Amino acid sequence: MTMHMAKKKQLDEQMDRLMSTGNTREVVGKHSLLMDVAVQIHLLRTKKGWSQRKLAREMGLPQSTVARVESGEFGVGLNTISKFLKALNAELKIVSKL
Repeated sequence: MTMHMAKKKQLDEQMDRLMSTGNTREVVGKHSLLMDVAVQIHLLRTKKGWSQRKLAREMGLPQSTVARVESGEFGVGLNTISKFLKALNAELKIVSKL
């Protein structure tokens, strides 16, 4: 099984667990936002050729935090998002869906 297939399976299992809670709209919205953040952080990190450990060191946080955020299961506050952005030399843009 490739890494991408394993990740998709993991995400499908997470979504199934979340959907079983009953509030579908809230769950899907939250999951989608967390996954968007997870994917972008993973892409930026791998584009730099960094391991999770290297990114964590740059941020002054444990590697487990990077892993949890990249899994899409762990929401973070703006302070932590700011650390990711600074370490990855990235910026946050909020774009209207209209």
